[in-house]
Amino acid sequence: MKRIIFYILIFIAFNMQSQTTLDTINLREVKLVESRFNTYKNSREIIDVDSHLIGYNNISISNYLNKNSMIFIKEYGALATPSFRGTSSSHSLILWNGIPINSIANGLSDLSILPINKLNNISIINGGNSSVFGSGSIGGTINIDSNNKIYFNPKKTLLINTEIGSYGFSSRTLSIEQFSNLLSLKLNINEINHQNNFMFKNLAKAGHPIEENNYGSLLARQEQIDLTYKFSDRQYFIANYWHTYFDREVQTNMTTPNSDAKQFDDNNRLLFTYKSLMRNIGLNLKQAYTREKFRYIENSKSIDSKYTAENYITDLDFKYYKSYYLFNVGMSFSNKIMINNNYIENEKKEDNYTIFSAVQYERKFLKINSVIRKEYQEAYQIPFTPLFSLDLSINERIAFLAKYNRVFRSPTLNDRYWFSGNSIGNPNLKPENGWNQEIGLIFNNDNIYISGVLYSINIEDWILWHELDNGNWTADNIKKVWSRGFENKLQINYKYFRIITNYTYTKSTSQLPTSNLDYTVGKQLRYVPCHKANFSIIYNKNNFKLLLNQSYTSNVITNYGVEDKYLKGYMLTDISFQYNIASNPINLQLDINNFSNVEYQTYQNYARPGREYRFSINYILEK
Repeated sequence: MKRIIFYILIFIAFNMQSQTTLDTINLREVKLVESRFNTYKNSREIIDVDSHLIGYNNISISNYLNKNSMIFIKEYGALATPSFRGTSSSHSLILWNGIPINSIANGLSDLSILPINKLNNISIINGGNSSVFGSGSIGGTINIDSNNKIYFNPKKTLLINTEIGSYGFSSRTLSIEQFSNLLSLKLNINEINHQNNFMFKNLAKAGHPIEENNYGSLLARQEQIDLTYKFSDRQYFIANYWHTYFDREVQTNMTTPNSDAKQFDDNNRLLFTYKSLMRNIGLNLKQAYTREKFRYIENSKSIDSKYTAENYITDLDFKYYKSYYLFNVGMSFSNKIMINNNYIENEKKEDNYTIFSAVQYERKFLKINSVIRKEYQEAYQIPFTPLFSLDLSINERIAFLAKYNRVFRSPTLNDRYWFSGNSIGNPNLKPENGWNQEIGLIFNNDNIYISGVLYSINIEDWILWHELDNGNWTADNIKKVWSRGFENKLQINYKYFRIITNYTYTKSTSQLPTSNLDYTVGKQLRYVPCHKANFSIIYNKNNFKLLLNQSYTSNVITNYGVEDKYLKGYMLTDISFQYNIASNPINLQLDINNFSNVEYQTYQNYARPGREYRFSINYILEK
């Protein structure tokens, strides 16, 4: 009841403030100094999330990417982790406004706790970019940009979203955007409650009985504030805050009859940015603070694992523009503090220093990037990470792309200091490192976009947890992996229709045996599909929008042996309907996920839901 009253008061205040504004104004978006994410991309290399594919319903980034990108998402228990180009989940770097938010404990980022909405722009770069972004950017990078819409003309927008769905799903969202001549303010509040009580066929039991997933509920909250103040046309101050809280029952696998495991994630992210452009000199100064509180409880097994991780980041970036050249020098410092009850010394601190230098040459038909990065860490030696990329426009419609760069991933704190049960970390680990190579062609005119990319990634000193002779487990740099493949994208726009297809072929193999009984050499890595494809068709006319999406994932190896074990491939179909009521600022949306009610798994013995319905009512007011 209190929440309803709160929404009503916000609604009344918004309308009272808006009475003096008579017309909706078309605004010009402000872009002052581009981020590194946009500066050092190859032309058209960044893939932006299509707003037509999101709608207004609440979905996680993992759900969206699994069905609309070339990324494979593994969903198991309470986690959903990405895999780019046949690499591991820890080889995917997640950024928030250019700041890394991967866990400093294990290097992963759980995409199931990163909700997606129209306030944020989600951009994806396939392929390694450690020279630009640092550790972990080996397979690919995802940037969540909450500063994508900054305007300085009077405008106010209100969005109230209420959504219900199958398996006990409900959510509520309040979004406010307010712009003036000097100030840009965006606020988003979201709550999700999901019982997740779907029926499934238990393939691990004799007779494959139908059972209910009665343990896997989710309670989530999110608050997001983005504020930009304009000192002048060339100076801006930006403040971003993002809080997410998740309380989850950890879904059991089919072989476990009962579980009492719970997981709690409480993340706070704060970022201050100052941007200035003085003649041909650009300055970008960032100060960020992130805090990650994690707790995993399983009383039946006497497990209570918890940690608090804090990261203080200072990033300074200078750009000098001269004729066709851009000279860029940057430096950053991070101070990490970890308190973990699974380490011998519960508290660990780690400092990291980075120097970054780049030169870019750009003409109408040509862009060349040359980048060098060096990071310093007391515990281990991080290699120089150079990058060279070429973007050549053969004519107005065809472009040739090429990139050659070094990639690396530093060992995580868990890899080095874990001490619990029969698992012991290794403080002498080296960073994983390798070389990324790719070439591609792009065809682009007004209605058709076609891209094709060939890539190869060689990774050495891959960190692997393995069993010792005494029965304990530890981490070592003992694996060498070669991942190669082909990516293709096609987009066609015709009148009221848009067609989007993605296809990727991935061959990712282990190149060296890790023991005398290693069966994996030359074989596809576990949980890496050779083929992944998706197809979307969007019909958008007047007040009606129809979306049909089909996604295919081929089989994956789950266990090696004389006869390898596989998880079968699957194809999913989703349908979405949206209708805007012309006489009212109301949007109705109906989503049907897994329309064909396919039984599938992305990780062995973890059931996934069948056909699912989601319906939302959205009140959208612009003044």
